[in-house]
Amino acid sequence: MPPHPALAKLHPTAQWPLIVSAPMRTVSGPALTSAVSAAGGLGFYAAGYTPFPSAMLSNSLGINEPYGVGYLLFSTPLSTALSSFSLLSPAPIAVWLFAPSSSSQMQEWISGFRSQYPSLSIWVQVATVDEAVEYVGFGADVVVAQGREAGGHGRDVGGSWVGLVREVKEAVGKEVAVLAAGGISDGETMAAAVTVGADAVVVGTALIVAEESEAEEGFRELVIKTRDGGRGTVRTRIYDTLRGTGSWPEGWDGRAIINDSFTDHEAGMDLGDNLGRYQRAVKEGDYSRLTAYAGAGVGLVKEVKPAGEIVRDMREGARRVLREMAKEFK
Repeated sequence: MPPHPALAKLHPTAQWPLIVSAPMRTVSGPALTSAVSAAGGLGFYAAGYTPFPSAMLSNSLGINEPYGVGYLLFSTPLSTALSSFSLLSPAPIAVWLFAPSSSSQMQEWISGFRSQYPSLSIWVQVATVDEAVEYVGFGADVVVAQGREAGGHGRDVGGSWVGLVREVKEAVGKEVAVLAAGGISDGETMAAAVTVGADAVVVGTALIVAEESEAEEGFRELVIKTRDGGRGTVRTRIYDTLRGTGSWPEGWDGRAIINDSFTDHEAGMDLGDNLGRYQRAVKEGDYSRLTAYAGAGVGLVKEVKPAGEIVRDMREGARRVLREMAKEFK
């Protein structure tokens, strides 16, 4: 499958199939973003709940590879995002727009970035076909089709990316690149996404344990030891409530590794008691209670490695599977 034109023009040294690192708050710092792009992928930096940390505003991000920036729309004024974005050097090649409080807010952001940065590649994350069609109508260039397998935040509706990618591609037309996101943690799952038509894949959980990740050590250890991601993770809002990020709009939740905070909540523990235990865990770095967002593919993540090695291993694994399939069904 040849590279999609909307992606090929962005990154001249990209390797295919393309691996894109998800913009993950507390994980996707400059080092991880750079390492993914240097390995032939495309790294995204996570702006988080505020437009940019002071390091970025002082132009000291230190990314020397093509990269993008991901925004949480509901928590960031567009005017602030646009003004701070203009300070970044080198300039990002793409912007990933995520979690609007309404479709009109998404339209405002796409229009704002398009008018100020005409050549910028605008990416949108969706969970339904209707969202994809609407956002492409607003001017989006790339659609990230996120399935319910994904770790971190997403819509509380929808299903797997398996059907979503196919339907979105049919609905938005050939000019728009469509990426698969959710539970893609090794070469085999990457090959599956490419087989159903994804133009590239988004990887999150597998990169949490990268050497360049900003994830805390306890978080990495929990990811590595968690197995059976379909049962070992859960989609819920309780972790946002406990950690003080409960301002997410209605219709959004997050997939995280199940731990004592969730099981106590389900057993009926008083919220105040649960919150007190969570706050103690924050001081102690105790991931038996702390939030650990991860996808359903977490059981495939087994060791800490450099990000470049993770990206190359996944890409070569996918190529190997695709070659073997081609021979088998020739």
